[in-house]
Amino acid sequence: MTHDKHLWEFRWVRDLAIVLVAVLIAWAVYATRAITAPIVVGFGLAYVFNPLVKWAHEKHKLPRWAGAAGVIGAMLLVVAALMMFVMPKLVRQATNLIEKLHGYAMWGFNEARPYIKQASEKATAVAQDRLDQDIEQMLAELRNIDFSTIRDVLFQTLDVGIGAVGAVGHAIGVVTYLSLGSVIVAFCFFFFCWRFDEIVDWFKPLVPAAARERTFEVAGMMDECIAAIIRGRIIQSLVMGLVLSLGWWYIGVPYWLLLGMGCGLLNLIPYAAVFGCIVAVALAAIDPMAVIDPVASGEGFSWGYVIWPTVVYCVAQLLDGWVIEPLVQGQATDLDPLTVLLAVMIGGSLAGLLGMLLAIPVAACIKILAREVILPRWRQYAEDAT
Repeated sequence: MTHDKHLWEFRWVRDLAIVLVAVLIAWAVYATRAITAPIVVGFGLAYVFNPLVKWAHEKHKLPRWAGAAGVIGAMLLVVAALMMFVMPKLVRQATNLIEKLHGYAMWGFNEARPYIKQASEKATAVAQDRLDQDIEQMLAELRNIDFSTIRDVLFQTLDVGIGAVGAVGHAIGVVTYLSLGSVIVAFCFFFFCWRFDEIVDWFKPLVPAAARERTFEVAGMMDECIAAIIRGRIIQSLVMGLVLSLGWWYIGVPYWLLLGMGCGLLNLIPYAAVFGCIVAVALAAIDPMAVIDPVASGEGFSWGYVIWPTVVYCVAQLLDGWVIEPLVQGQATDLDPLTVLLAVMIGGSLAGLLGMLLAIPVAACIKILAREVILPRWRQYAEDAT
């Protein structure tokens, strides 16, 4: 005896429902990213350090909770060392840079003064020609002035004051959010790192049995790719920051540690470190205390101010691209530079800084999924259609 199937008994309906639920969850995570971001960061750190914790557990019988706590302790020691030995120098350089910003602005104004004067003279000549034509119109507007305009100006001034107070409150909110977020990241990291294998095993039975083996195979490829990318970006950023700091210190770039460490952080995002190089060149050329070219030092502009910081940056990039990246990443991503650039831009437009950081792993996973699943089925569909 047969009976008509209910709608949910069709496999394509169930698959579609699963996809829709996954999309809904992804949208909810994105919509609440201010809350979910620390959780995602904590899980990401747990994912990165899970092999180390797992190795300690299997090799030395160290409990996973103790391994996770040990990683957190090591991170705190590193942060404490940075605060003791690196942070004071960074603070001094940052303070010095802030104090000199007015001088840099005045230098830029003095350099641009001839051009400003020339433009002002031309504008004055044009204004003089039109003065006779516009004076009657200006007088008419003054006679018909609406005193409500003054009231609007006063309200706008009040709004500016309220905005300033709001900016202070916003700054306090950001500091509070970062402090609370750090605690949440540490807690999530400890929990996820402690229970990482159990969490993964919990999801495995949810995969349909018929596609389980192939799904785990593709997921393993993605796992290797993501791990290589994350490990590689962290190591590359550390090396980039160290090489640039030492190189710019040697040639006399001002604020060498601040700029070098900043470029190291920017290197987490592909191609972003070039902005730090531009700032280094600009400060080297402007700062009167920079001693890059001993012959031209104190005698005005020299091309050494531009060439030597750029040479150091190029050396760091060559070391990064030709030595560090092949060692730590290999061909993990196999993405061409254009795809990387487009992925970073799209990620930034969708989710800001977090999207830029996640763009390359997501793009690499999409490529693996297309290569292993979508394209073979598409080719098979095309063959069957003929």
